[in-house]
Amino acid sequence: MLAETQERHVVELDLAEPDLSRRQKLALRLKGRVILRYEQREGWLRPLPIYASRCGKHGVYEDYAHGWREELECPACMFERTRKPHPKDFLAPL
Repeated sequence: MLAETQERHVVELDLAEPDLSRRQKLALRLKGRVILRYEQREGWLRPLPIYASRCGKHGVYEDYAHGWREELECPACMFERTRKPHPKDFLAPL
């Protein structure tokens, strides 16, 4: 158990499903992904398309294509795969 003075690192994911029109829902079912909008973020050279895609475990999510293969990955699945427990969680109370 953590002492009251120690801080715990908490990661919160915003997993709100995007609002999709009927046309976008159909495209999502047929293609597996659909462009929602274009977004420019700090450090990006140009605006990139933001896609909606479906995860079998977490439902519909939005993300931008990653890597030269332009793959989409569910942010919740990525977090579950890479999450590591904080070392302070294993310390015995004094």
